[in-house]
Amino acid sequence: PDRRHNEFEFNVIDNEFECDEEYDDPLSQTFKLESTMFKGNETGYLTSINLYFAEKDPNLGVTIELRDTMNGVPGPNVLPFSRVRLESSQINTSTKGTSSTVVNFKSPVAVDTKKEYAIVIKPDANSPNYKVFTAKAGQADLDTGIQVNQDWGVGTMFLSTNNRTWTEYVDEDAKFTLNAAYFNETT
Repeated sequence: PDRRHNEFEFNVIDNEFECDEEYDDPLSQTFKLESTMFKGNETGYLTSINLYFAEKDPNLGVTIELRDTMNGVPGPNVLPFSRVRLESSQINTSTKGTSSTVVNFKSPVAVDTKKEYAIVIKPDANSPNYKVFTAKAGQADLDTGIQVNQDWGVGTMFLSTNNRTWTEYVDEDAKFTLNAAYFNETT
């Protein structure tokens, strides 16, 4: 459901130069898919994600990844075809979380409905200017004014200051929509 509409700001302490290890300050949202979402199949294919930005950097872009999780926390393994970099000009913003930015994958990304995955949002150079819409339990939906009283599904929002250690926010979730492809069997 599209009831996740509060702003969340990326907090940046300092910027790191790129080296062998990544020291980004990403935001992540985990999710788990059900086989019913893929017409009863255990494996599904994600084609894109819609993300909802409140603000963006005027010059720097952002990288989006889908990752495996380890014990419910975003892991380091990026799923094949799921890393996408967007220029600032490709990011749509809105004041109420009603306009999305479509992140198209290079090829459909295979996912298992028995696993949990993570969407990871990494602003270039740890830009503090990126804000995404989130929902926090007990706060009102910015579009409808209705109080958010429950989670949307299975998943947790996380922040990291080094792209390895994650802090969970159990009462807050990022707003997103997953888009999938269905394939018919041929004989």
